[in-house]
Amino acid sequence: MTSEPTTNAPRLVTQPSDRKPWLAAVLPLVFGYYGLLYSSTIASFIAFLLYLALTFVLRDLLTVYSLLSRIVFAFLGYYLVSRRVELFKGTVLDKVEAYSWQKAVLSAALIFAVSYFFVTSVATVSRYNGSSMLPTIRNGEAFSVLILPALRGEMRRDTIVRIANIGGKGFLIRRVVALEGDTVEMKKGLVYVNGNAADDVRRIGKLRAARCIDESSAISNLASLGFDNRKEAQKVTVPKGQVFLLADNRADNFEDSRIFGPLPLSKITGVVHPSSSSAAASLKHEDCIPPQP
Repeated sequence: MTSEPTTNAPRLVTQPSDRKPWLAAVLPLVFGYYGLLYSSTIASFIAFLLYLALTFVLRDLLTVYSLLSRIVFAFLGYYLVSRRVELFKGTVLDKVEAYSWQKAVLSAALIFAVSYFFVTSVATVSRYNGSSMLPTIRNGEAFSVLILPALRGEMRRDTIVRIANIGGKGFLIRRVVALEGDTVEMKKGLVYVNGNAADDVRRIGKLRAARCIDESSAISNLASLGFDNRKEAQKVTVPKGQVFLLADNRADNFEDSRIFGPLPLSKITGVVHPSSSSAAASLKHEDCIPPQP
């Protein structure tokens, strides 16, 4: 007498299911990977991890990617419920797959907690709002932020960083132009570090062509020692453990170290990696001027 070989691969089951295929498709369309919890707990977790990873790869297509992923999740949910597919049947994960609303709520809470921890403590993708970092980052453009100190690497000149907004809520994105011990000067909107021009030639050329450098204003010709003593000077030496930050766009008095002075490294909340598409895009004068309230 022979017996058939067993397998742990996903298989179809014949018992009736009280889950509705149409609802299994609608929930992912509305709630994304959370909606897959109705169909499969394991599939929902896998979808969450894939979505999180691909967000950093496809950040330039974030809106399209988000929509397409929901459609894919909807088809997957519909298939799993309509065909009554049991994933991981006969394995230790079988109990995890057994559906109940209590388990779905706990799984959703766990996914949310992992997601929240990741985007607040490890890395995240954000959209930029403003014009202060033109032409490097444009208004509405997506960029990634490495938050975990171990991922940031050594702080160098020309690194783009995220800091808490000195004068209000949210964050500021600025470029590190000088490190501790460096001497900083501002001349006609350009920065000089230790006596040498420190701005990227191509970036400044694009700003000049679009008339996005204010050469005559006082702030374009002075560095600052910060809010504490309000002392302005032609030259500033960056104190130990601090950096000097500037906005890339020099068309206006954007808030940076010309106003609040050198900033302690502890105030940096992440290292920014912008999209490469902005560097090739054209720049107009009106793009550089912030909208008036």
